[in-house]
Amino acid sequence: LQTNANASAPADVGHTFFNVSTSLGFKQRTESDHQKYLVNSITAAVGRRVNRKSNLLLGLDGFYDRSLKATLQDTARAGAPRPDVKKLGIFAGHELLFGRLAFVSHLGFYVYAPYQSSPTYYERLGLKYHVTNLLFGAIDLKLHGGKADVIEFKVGAKL
Repeated sequence: LQTNANASAPADVGHTFFNVSTSLGFKQRTESDHQKYLVNSITAAVGRRVNRKSNLLLGLDGFYDRSLKATLQDTARAGAPRPDVKKLGIFAGHELLFGRLAFVSHLGFYVYAPYQSSPTYYERLGLKYHVTNLLFGAIDLKLHGGKADVIEFKVGAKL
């Protein structure tokens, strides 16, 4: 293979961009509970193209996992107040770029999680595809401590 060390960098290297997206996934709590629970998230991030193959990101995630609500209903005492199951996280991420396709990795920390159902951090690994310069779709695996939590199907916009 021959490489051209003098190849010009893409025009957007050094540019800042914004991503907004929403996702949904379905989660089963246990092997004995066959019901699928809806999991939603919204994400807002700021990113910067640092070179031909990399974007760096910082962002906020909001999560609503209905399986946690079901778990609380099963375990809470009658009449006892139940904590909020919504979560808010901050994350740092990287996108390894292959044209319109990117391998995405995020490491996030919950800053709002009244119901402690998982470690205080989460990871996301996924594939993102830019359908147009504005719109993208992605499939992400959200993990807690290396253990799969939910597969998310995401749509979003790069502004």
